[in-house]
Amino acid sequence: MNNSRLLKEWKQLIKSGNKYNITPITDEDLTHWQCILQGPNKSLYQGFNFTLKILIPIDYPMSPPQVKFIPNTMPHPNVDWNTGVLCLDVLKNMWSPIFNLQYIVECVIRLLNEPNGDSPLNLELGTLLRLGDHSGYNGLIKYYLHHHQSHHGDANIII
Repeated sequence: MNNSRLLKEWKQLIKSGNKYNITPITDEDLTHWQCILQGPNKSLYQGFNFTLKILIPIDYPMSPPQVKFIPNTMPHPNVDWNTGVLCLDVLKNMWSPIFNLQYIVECVIRLLNEPNGDSPLNLELGTLLRLGDHSGYNGLIKYYLHHHQSHHGDANIII
């Protein structure tokens, strides 16, 4: 693993103010990171916090990190509700070693604002989105968010 690359990214995040709260879980282990993500403004997720868990592979940056939300916290067409796994091109076939952790988090935020109904991991939300049923789509997301928060506290996302 390229610890120097991760140390460089960590120092850059600190220097830039780390607006996305991306941190290694411990200072001793740079293979496990998390991001406390605030729901984007003017989105259904605004007002909620999510925890992303990020697992860095041995051959990073040649291979992408594994990024996922905490299971049962992110109602989104491109996120599997039960596992928190994301369907995001930059984490699969569009990965490039020039990408960094901040870029990945920015892609996740973009995905929250711009869901893709053509490759859903959450079939109910994907179907509502494809059919253009905005009322049903928005209502189901609000239900998931408020039902989860009322039973489990703040929502969380893991990368």
